[in-house]
Amino acid sequence: MRPIRLKMMGIGPYASEINLDFSKLNEEGLFLITGATGAGKTSIFDGITYALFGRANFDDNEKKNGIICDYIDDNEKSKAYAEYTFDLDGIEYRVKRTPPYEYINRNGKPSKKSECVEIEFKDEIKTNKKEVDKFIEEDIIKLDYKQFKKIIMLAQGSFSEFIQANSNQKSEILKQIFNTDIYEKVSYKLKDRVDMIRKNIYKNKGDIFAGLRTLEIEDEEWKNLLEGEILDYEKLNLIIRSSKLSLETAIREKQNKKSKLDIVTLTKEIEKSKAINEGIKKLHSAENDLLTLQKQDKDIESKKNQIKINQEAMKINGEYETLLASQKNLDEKQKEFFRNKNSLIDAQNISKEKFVNYDKFKRELEETSELISKMSVLEEDLKVFIFHEKEMVNLNKEIKKLTRRLRDTKRSIKHLNSQKCYFEHIESTLKKELEESKKINDHRGLLEKKQLILTPVLANLDNIISIETKIELQQKDIDKLIELTQKKLDIYSDLSHRWFENEAYNLSKELEPGKPCMVCGSTTHPSLPKKPSNSPTKEELNKNKDKYEICKEKLNLCEGNLFSLKNQLECENNKFLESIALNNLPEDRVSLLNLKGEYQDKISDLNTKLETLPTQADLDEAAQNKNENNDKIIQAVAKESEISTNLEVSQSQLKGFIEANFNIKNKFEKRKLNIKDFDETLSSTINRHNKLEDLIKEIEDLKEQIKTQEIQLDSSKKNIEDLEEDLKTKQKKWNESLKDHNFIDIDEYCSIINLPVDSITNEIQVYKDKTIAFKTIISESEKFKNLDLIDLEELNEKSKLITQEINELDKFINREQTKLNSFINPEKKLEDSRKILGDKGKQYKTFNKLYEISVGKYGEKRNNITFQNYVLAVYFQDVLDRANDRLSIMTNNQYHMRLDTGKKGNAGSGLEVNIFDSHTGKERSIKTLSGGETFKASMALALGLSDVVQSQNGGVKLDSVFIDEGFGTLDEESLSVAMDILMELKSSGRTVGIISHVSELKQTITSQIKVEKTVRGSKAEVIY
Repeated sequence: MRPIRLKMMGIGPYASEINLDFSKLNEEGLFLITGATGAGKTSIFDGITYALFGRANFDDNEKKNGIICDYIDDNEKSKAYAEYTFDLDGIEYRVKRTPPYEYINRNGKPSKKSECVEIEFKDEIKTNKKEVDKFIEEDIIKLDYKQFKKIIMLAQGSFSEFIQANSNQKSEILKQIFNTDIYEKVSYKLKDRVDMIRKNIYKNKGDIFAGLRTLEIEDEEWKNLLEGEILDYEKLNLIIRSSKLSLETAIREKQNKKSKLDIVTLTKEIEKSKAINEGIKKLHSAENDLLTLQKQDKDIESKKNQIKINQEAMKINGEYETLLASQKNLDEKQKEFFRNKNSLIDAQNISKEKFVNYDKFKRELEETSELISKMSVLEEDLKVFIFHEKEMVNLNKEIKKLTRRLRDTKRSIKHLNSQKCYFEHIESTLKKELEESKKINDHRGLLEKKQLILTPVLANLDNIISIETKIELQQKDIDKLIELTQKKLDIYSDLSHRWFENEAYNLSKELEPGKPCMVCGSTTHPSLPKKPSNSPTKEELNKNKDKYEICKEKLNLCEGNLFSLKNQLECENNKFLESIALNNLPEDRVSLLNLKGEYQDKISDLNTKLETLPTQADLDEAAQNKNENNDKIIQAVAKESEISTNLEVSQSQLKGFIEANFNIKNKFEKRKLNIKDFDETLSSTINRHNKLEDLIKEIEDLKEQIKTQEIQLDSSKKNIEDLEEDLKTKQKKWNESLKDHNFIDIDEYCSIINLPVDSITNEIQVYKDKTIAFKTIISESEKFKNLDLIDLEELNEKSKLITQEINELDKFINREQTKLNSFINPEKKLEDSRKILGDKGKQYKTFNKLYEISVGKYGEKRNNITFQNYVLAVYFQDVLDRANDRLSIMTNNQYHMRLDTGKKGNAGSGLEVNIFDSHTGKERSIKTLSGGETFKASMALALGLSDVVQSQNGGVKLDSVFIDEGFGTLDEESLSVAMDILMELKSSGRTVGIISHVSELKQTITSQIKVEKTVRGSKAEVIY
């Protein structure tokens, strides 16, 4: 990610809009943000992190909630925004974010406006906040806010945060950076597999014993094995075989006993006796039923006569049905005739008004048809006109775009031609100045060696002055504490004296004449103590005592610190004297500073000269720039030609469309039609035409309908007259038929014809069937005529006893057989489980061992280092290797960071860091480093982490790094080394931004963003 532009308004201290162009700063590679304390230097970085993540690059909650500038009014809060444009892999992204704010709505109530964000890239814009935040973190930068803060945006005060974090905190950060969750998932998968195998083993054992418990075995050893769930295959199988043998023996004995009982013969005898008794009963029943049936003979004969009369009536029933049908048909035709007649009268009344407008509608229809025909001819012209209009809009846009591009290209060619002359002149000049630069470099190297000797001596002297200042301040603090302690002591002594006087007064109130005093023992009390004024309570006395003791402890602590500072001063003085004697330097600070200033001035003069002189890289760059400029000229000329051609083509097309549309417009005007209203006019004309056609068709249909109804009515009238004549003839013939068949009148005929013939016939047939059936039974049961009923009770009782005994035997056999069958599955499962549980036991041991190894809990020497932390330690070792390359340079090979392999237990998670000091040859905690040393180690580690992340994760490209403060803790030599490291980053293609108050950096780094305070917020500008 390389910054291009940052625009902010109403953010942090920036009330007015600032627009920072990073393009020149990117060319330089290293830039400095300068300004007074509180001016808003860090807010530049805040603007970048807020635009990307919606969070500022700090952890102060109050400042977070107040990201909007305090200098702007409430009605200007809606204008606040942060917009950051950056380049990544050749793609330009623009992110704009507006912060949330509270306001008073129209109803006078407080409301809150939510945060808004948008991102633009490749002519695409996203505005959904969740989608944009996820897109930035996962698809573009591929770092979240915390990772960004640790790797790219190194905020003020957080340099040592990562390096001094404990192993677990480092682990959480590195997990996110290196995405090592997969290794943790391996442990989870192994744990799941171990748990699954263990559950399967328990389940299989449970299933086996559940099956064995279903067996009814009365054996004490069996019960003990099941209760303890002891899987002793030999004992269990022996008990099962013994139980099965006992059951089989008992079943055979009962089966032999059952075979001796003869129930079959007895059952046959009982069945035969039952059949005889049934035959006797059936014979007696049939004889009785036949006598009862014969009593109905007269009634049956009467019903037979009714059937014969009905059959006679049925002979003329056809005539009767025909007469009824004719009468019904005549009635229906008469009703239909009157309905049609009324309908015709209604239709004639309705049609009178419509027939009047018929000719008028016909004429209007002809007129609309002619108009539609004319407009249809122009409809295609209208489509062409609209198409041309759209194309003309697009062509105008294209022409403007091409004109702008042509103008820009011509300017570019003009600029490139002027650059060509400039690059040729530069190349010639650089060759001459390169020789002079080499001579100055040699002389500067000699002065720098002398300066390196002088730097630690001055640092030693500065330490002495600093310690002397601290001693002076410490002595002043001691004097103040002595005075304060004495005051506290005086107050406590006075309060203590008054408290004891008050206690004496309280005791004196309990004295009685002639009795001894509980304090002195005297029986006389000539002068009793008086009650003191303002006597303190015990709590007040203790509180003042505590205040005195606290002051006393502070005094002792300050005196100890003073003693320590004096010892430190003595050591520093000895070290200083040794240094100046060894290097033959003056003792006083002024002379040393003058000597340093002399060296610095000379080096500065030489540097000034060198800054004006080129290097070989400058010469190579000038030649490359000249060649690149020539290539750009060729490309720009070709591009100019292509754009000109495209512009001419577009202009020609536009001219053709304009002429065509002019002709079409003239056509419409000649026919007195308006192009804008054409569609509406055509649509309304067609609608009217369709409506007229419908009205004319309706009138014509109505005429045809009336004519048809008149014809139908005449036909119906004639048909009715014919039906009436036919009905009279049929009625006369019917009366003659009644007399011929001996019926008095129509009523008598209807009573006969309506008899329930089927029911009577069925009743007669049932009578015949029953008579035959009873006579058949009597004939077939002749053999039972003289027999008596047999007594079955004795036979049934004997059968019942034998059947009961057989049932008891069957129950016993079935029960014992069921028990025997119940052994099959448990016995088979018991045998199968031998192999299954053996295999699963081996699997459990294997996977449990792998799981314990993955979580660091296998074997006697358990280190608690998980698989994931082991992988993280490998990554972290790579980070330390990269960091140590820079730390060694910054500390003159004194310090080297190492992983702490000595910790055990929970602390030994593999990511603790120690520092190896080559001067002492010993390792110690990295937390013991001084402020400046911690800055060096933290900076080296942060840059090492950036290197490893970029090399390990192809998706994360770290083109920039931003550092906020920390350089003030470095001495001059360390600052110079740190600058060399930053220059190395610059030369590797990264953009490095620094916030610092160190004056040496202001002189060294010329590319700057200068921040100034004003009465209405701050302003910022880029200086090259």
